[in-house]
Amino acid sequence: VAAIPESLARQEPSPVSLQCLTDSVLDYLPHERLQVLLQHSHELERFLRQVTEGLLAGGVSRMRELQTFTMEERFRAFCERSPHLLQLVPHKYIASYLHIDPTNFSKLYNSIRI
Repeated sequence: VAAIPESLARQEPSPVSLQCLTDSVLDYLPHERLQVLLQHSHELERFLRQVTEGLLAGGVSRMRELQTFTMEERFRAFCERSPHLLQLVPHKYIASYLHIDPTNFSKLYNSIRI
């Protein structure tokens, strides 16, 4: 599942885009159709609410990490959460995501055993 939540909620084009890093098959659901489905399915409505709560909690957690964790703590937390991405995603993108200079990211990657 991929979405830009604020774009969906506001029904406005997003200023950002998503990029697939592996071969992917994508489908879409127009907002109007989603609304019809939600009106007819309390289970789907509940599921979407739970997904939204998860996104909110994840966003708050990410903000807390960026504001309070050291560079090394951010790196270690990422490695615990998503170690497979170290082999899949170019390190410059991970460094940017973690707000770490690419040189410092490289030093961390080479010095910390995961």
